[in-house]
Amino acid sequence: MGIVFSVIIATYNREKYVRLAIDSVLSQTYKNFELIVVDDGSTDGTWAIIRSYGDKLRCLQKKNEGSEATFRKGASIATGRYMAFLDSDDYFMPDALTSYAAIIEHANNPPVVMGCMQRFRGEERITQFSGTAEDVRYYRFKDYYSKTIRMGLAQSIIVIRKDMFEEANTVIGINGKYVYINDYNLMLQSGMFSPCCVVDYPVTVAYRQHDTQNSLKVDKMSSGVLDLIRMVKRGTCYGGTKRAFDKYAYLAGPILEWTIKSWKTKNVKMVMMLLLDGWPMLLAGYLKKVRARLDKIDPIIIQSEVFSEKVV
Repeated sequence: MGIVFSVIIATYNREKYVRLAIDSVLSQTYKNFELIVVDDGSTDGTWAIIRSYGDKLRCLQKKNEGSEATFRKGASIATGRYMAFLDSDDYFMPDALTSYAAIIEHANNPPVVMGCMQRFRGEERITQFSGTAEDVRYYRFKDYYSKTIRMGLAQSIIVIRKDMFEEANTVIGINGKYVYINDYNLMLQSGMFSPCCVVDYPVTVAYRQHDTQNSLKVDKMSSGVLDLIRMVKRGTCYGGTKRAFDKYAYLAGPILEWTIKSWKTKNVKMVMMLLLDGWPMLLAGYLKKVRARLDKIDPIIIQSEVFSEKVV
């Protein structure tokens, strides 16, 4: 059977949070996984904490290149059939991998599974029970571009089959630059992989919001969105010009989000660039949103007595 999951944690100067992230993986109820932790050249005590786990995980340290390059480095040595990514300031709920494994079994090895995240602030802890006594619910879509439900996106909820990641990997990086919005970039490249399953219940990922997270770097994140816009317009993303409307609609969310954030930081130049380059995407996103209201979908339920025997 081999290893099912390679859990990849990318970290940089996260001595305050990385231990919780690592412990959340090592304490998973599902045990067929390997844990790979890649340190992106931290200058604090992060590396020492990682090394303290000994052979409980695989670890390596590299020069500082940004989170996308760090996740890709972990992926390059992964041996699992699926890769589950985790930012080092987030953590997995105890049955995250159990839930993913149940869906993978039930949906016949889908290329992409998206987790269910719950946001929390700072040092709070999420205490919601997510045990296997409850049923697992998930939505199944033709692909990620075809989803009709609203959901947040973060690197920590992405689970992707390794062979499909490698297929899209040739276009993940933008002109050799750091990517400050790498979760959106990864799903742009993987949006046509079919099918895509999205967890509805239970919560699988606790997503931490704090004052030092990369998503608060508004100018860099907005610049990353501009890179994605131009990639889609040039047809240099995965699939070229195929599914152009869906790719446009997909980018509407991040364009709107970072236009608003740029406006709040009084970066008028960035606002103008996002609107001038991104207005076709905003229009496509609006049209898709109207159409999605007509496409109601109910979650698929995997009863606990069905999956509990298969995933332990």
